[in-house]
Amino acid sequence: MLFSKYCHNFSKNGHVALYNALNHEVVFFSQSLWQKFNKNFHNPDSAKLKSSASKIISNKLIKGGFLISNYSDDDKILEQKRKEFSEPCISNMYLLLNEGCNLACSYCFFEGNFAKRPPLNPMSLSFAKKAIDFYSNILKKVDPIVISERQKLINFYGGEPLLNRDVFEGSVIYISELIKKGNIPLDTRISLNTNGTIMDGKLAKFIAKHKIEVGVSIDGPKLIHDRNRKYVNGSGTFKKAVRAFKMLRDAGANVGVSCTVSESTVDKMPEILNWLIDVLGIKGMGFNPLIEHRDFKIVDGAYAVKIAKNLIECFKIARDKNIYEDRMMRKVKAFVGGYFYDRDCSAIGRQIVFGPNETVGVCMTYYATGKYFVKFDKDFDPFTNHIWTEWSKRMPVNIPKCLGCEALGICGGGCPFNADIRNGSIWEVDDFFCEHSKKTLEWLIWDLFDSMEK
Repeated sequence: MLFSKYCHNFSKNGHVALYNALNHEVVFFSQSLWQKFNKNFHNPDSAKLKSSASKIISNKLIKGGFLISNYSDDDKILEQKRKEFSEPCISNMYLLLNEGCNLACSYCFFEGNFAKRPPLNPMSLSFAKKAIDFYSNILKKVDPIVISERQKLINFYGGEPLLNRDVFEGSVIYISELIKKGNIPLDTRISLNTNGTIMDGKLAKFIAKHKIEVGVSIDGPKLIHDRNRKYVNGSGTFKKAVRAFKMLRDAGANVGVSCTVSESTVDKMPEILNWLIDVLGIKGMGFNPLIEHRDFKIVDGAYAVKIAKNLIECFKIARDKNIYEDRMMRKVKAFVGGYFYDRDCSAIGRQIVFGPNETVGVCMTYYATGKYFVKFDKDFDPFTNHIWTEWSKRMPVNIPKCLGCEALGICGGGCPFNADIRNGSIWEVDDFFCEHSKKTLEWLIWDLFDSMEK
């Protein structure tokens, strides 16, 4: 027997954890028992390996996929994963209602990828409806069983989408009509990302009525938020953002917070989370790491390590207070559920993004440059288009540098744009994300151990 190529071990406080990166199986040993077993295992003639205790351990390791008869067993499982996830299966759609925004956030990757600050350039309602119709039709091309298991999402994005309010409202009403007719699945979610600065009571009630999930961009208390989220004239947006959150909450909307973590706030993440919980009373939120773009580069070489560490600390707080934090929960659900987390970004074969210039692409981050976007016309088909077929395969199981990583089955590959801009190709690793995945995995393993001990 051989140890699987996807078997990794971790040591802590006199214990060893064996972890299978393909199926999330974990086996714990005392340090002394592991040393004895490992020594005997590498000495097949040892009588101790044939003892009843060693046979019990070996059978457990075989069952968990840690021990295999030959490496072709590993190769078969890996190939199965590749085939299972490699085909495009469009279930998400983004509508970029505007190119422009009323804010000038210092770290904005969407606006920052334009050569110069874009004007509003709003999407027309007629094109929004064409995009929605296309989404409706594309869902019908996917196997009904597969699509029923997938998250279906229509997200309004930008720029600031609510600057194109009429098209936003008209699109939501049109989507609702198609859902009632059965042309879009009933369990399709509608979401909105907004800076909150132009929210009013009537709009908040409309959002609540149509069960739209809203993420309001709030980076923390006033001094933190206003450092980066400000108008073109430099004035902060904190009061309006908080006002929008409360207005939506009071209207009964499903509202959470989208919090971007800058280099100056990364060490304050637990403090920010506690403020969001205690002062705003949030029930759900997501931390967003910085994304480099054009002339914006992260200076702090320890930023990735810091955010990985603090995401874990924030998850502990959120778990204790029953708050959903999206970034960590993606990995927690895969680890606990025992399923292979194939992609962290739906742009990898599961999404289409429509822009106001009547183009369609895989990722909104590329919209400004037009890379990975094509003109939307009657011949467009994401199931055959070379961009979508390439991106659908961009998963850790297909990236050579990822195959030996302990976090292979929990990572999802991070952000292709980050990999591209930092390392030259979507097929490179997102090295910032690697820190998050590896540290999260190790913490999850020992958190499981602590739970078993208790």
